[in-house]
Amino acid sequence: MAISIGSVNGLLTAKTGVGGLVSGMDIDELILKMTTASRKRITQQEQAVQRLLWKQDAYRSVTKSLMEFRDKYLNVLSATNFKSAGLFNTVKATLPEGITAFTATATGSATIGNAYVNQIQQLASSYSLSSGVSVSKPLTGNALEVSTLADLATVTPGDGMPGILINVDGQSRALVLDSQFVTDLGAEATLDLTTATTSERATAFAKLEEVLQKKVNALFENPSSIDPYGNVDNPLVKVSVDSDTGAISFSSDRATRITVNYLSEPIPKTLKREDFATDEDFINAKEQEKIDVVKRNALTKLGFENGQTNKLNTTKSLDDLVKSLDADVQTPSPGQPYRFYINGHFFEINSGESVNSFMSKINSSAAGVTLNYSEVTDKFTMTSNETGAGVAIQINEFGGTNLFEALGLDINTTDPSLKPTESFGSNAIAYINGNYIERSTNDFIVDGVRYSLKELYNAAEGFDPFDPLFTPPAANSGIQIKLATDTDDLFNTIKQFVEDYNAMITNIRGLTKEKVYSDYEPLTDEQRAQMTEGQIKLWEEKAKSGILASDNLLLNIANNLQSALLSTVSDGFGFYSMGIQSAGYTENGKLVLNEEKLREALNSHGDEVRNLFVNATNGISTKLDKIIDDAVRTNGVKGTRGSLIEMAGYEATRSDLDNGLRLQIDSYNKRIDSFKDLLKKEEDRLWSRFSAMEAALSRMYEQSSILSQYLGVSIQQ
Repeated sequence: MAISIGSVNGLLTAKTGVGGLVSGMDIDELILKMTTASRKRITQQEQAVQRLLWKQDAYRSVTKSLMEFRDKYLNVLSATNFKSAGLFNTVKATLPEGITAFTATATGSATIGNAYVNQIQQLASSYSLSSGVSVSKPLTGNALEVSTLADLATVTPGDGMPGILINVDGQSRALVLDSQFVTDLGAEATLDLTTATTSERATAFAKLEEVLQKKVNALFENPSSIDPYGNVDNPLVKVSVDSDTGAISFSSDRATRITVNYLSEPIPKTLKREDFATDEDFINAKEQEKIDVVKRNALTKLGFENGQTNKLNTTKSLDDLVKSLDADVQTPSPGQPYRFYINGHFFEINSGESVNSFMSKINSSAAGVTLNYSEVTDKFTMTSNETGAGVAIQINEFGGTNLFEALGLDINTTDPSLKPTESFGSNAIAYINGNYIERSTNDFIVDGVRYSLKELYNAAEGFDPFDPLFTPPAANSGIQIKLATDTDDLFNTIKQFVEDYNAMITNIRGLTKEKVYSDYEPLTDEQRAQMTEGQIKLWEEKAKSGILASDNLLLNIANNLQSALLSTVSDGFGFYSMGIQSAGYTENGKLVLNEEKLREALNSHGDEVRNLFVNATNGISTKLDKIIDDAVRTNGVKGTRGSLIEMAGYEATRSDLDNGLRLQIDSYNKRIDSFKDLLKKEEDRLWSRFSAMEAALSRMYEQSSILSQYLGVSIQQ
């Protein structure tokens, strides 16, 4: 961050062109020189602020490097966390190529040798409930309410185009009910449905089904699959028309979701207030027009609502879900939520919340279940997050509602059609190293090796390990897992640790040892204007140099870091035992690594290396974490944060504007404002005096001129 220094010259109350007209003096310049001391005082304060800002940036660069080092080597989420004993596990498990039935990872207690997975007979699974039948209503319209089928193709301006938009799994097509549609209906198009006999109506509706099916086939099918009569064996969208009411249905065995919409939005007529006697009449007419124009739209004439679909829309509210279900759902009293327990965890869900929100609240709760809806199966499924035999899901709904019964998830329902499909959980069963293993989860540890079962392997029919005649697999049969020492990963991690530490400590020590160039002050605007960009850069490098020279805060952090690394010993084993030691004072506290000695330590003293780092009381990681936290801790109120944060703060935290340097900067800025006010008053006072002098001279010259004219004598000025 930089500030503009030298703007105080612009504070001069410019009078150029007026001042000095009588005396001939350059008053601007005179006042500028007479206020030099005041201006210099302001510039010095601004330069002090700039130095504090540079100092803050330098401190924050150290904070950033410490945080990055901690995040990489001391954070539980990091793959190179030196506080984790698992990082120092040098026994590696190796599987043959192409094995997909399971994974195997050596833990800290694994020993060198071989392990065998002889058989994976069964995987652990979860208990689940699934709707026994589809939960959505079919995509069926209401009874046709037209006098003739030809009326379906008749619209007036504003009602929208004659037809509907059909969307099948994201593929939209326009079903236009035009003159050709009427022609295709033949004599049935003009049959008066209001007076026709039942038989005549049935014949007309059968013709409507035939015509609509052929038009839909033409929209969605490959032409090669349509016979010369416009028919398809198994159309993507099947059209059915009820022979009694004329209600139209769209269904599919090949697609998931079908939705119908306006082909074009109906637009109500623009009514004018002056055409109505009262405001109330006008408002009522507008509302009625909205209703009428929808009724006249082809979509409504066909009996559908805009956006009607054959599958649940999970963005809609629970109220809408309830309306769309075929089941008889008991809803809460108006304004009351659905209340229920799942596995003893209480829920209170407002009926106006979306289905997605309803599922999300259940899934993110402590109930230990996951609720999903599948468009493909059109069913809800609730699955226990735990695997294993004996796990179940308990749902208790109260308040007189039966939402879960309607969703098909109430195992205690008395309605057979709403009974859910129940899938019981199972335990994982395997033979490892010839031993029978049964666990409630697919992830478990045997003899120091963590197994994660993925597929069945060598599973046997009629498996019964408790049958006296059953012969278990041989201990060394099946898939072999090689367990061998491999220190390469740990060696590379420790080597990188040393390199990153050296970079960090060099930055810290380097700042404390920078040379101070006392002759290089922060540049003013006037100075910058006279220099090139290159000159400015070189100057500021000198001016910033040594901004934290011999800084006690940084020296203390650096000394503590070095002490933690080089003085920590566990049972006589320390960094020196691993071939790591100080590179000397002249190297800014860096470490030097003997790679051969490190490899030897990892191969021969793995436990000692691990204990040196991970000991919770006095291990290197514990000490480093505390030192860095004491320096860069950003949480808490002022006075409880890390030393660097207290001094300089850090971006995007509360300390950014609440730290020691910021207080100093604010103090200087107040002083600068005060000095500028004094300078302004000083300028005004001087201008006032010079203006008075100019006025006096002007009067004197005027009097002299009059006198000379009166005496006829020329008086020289």
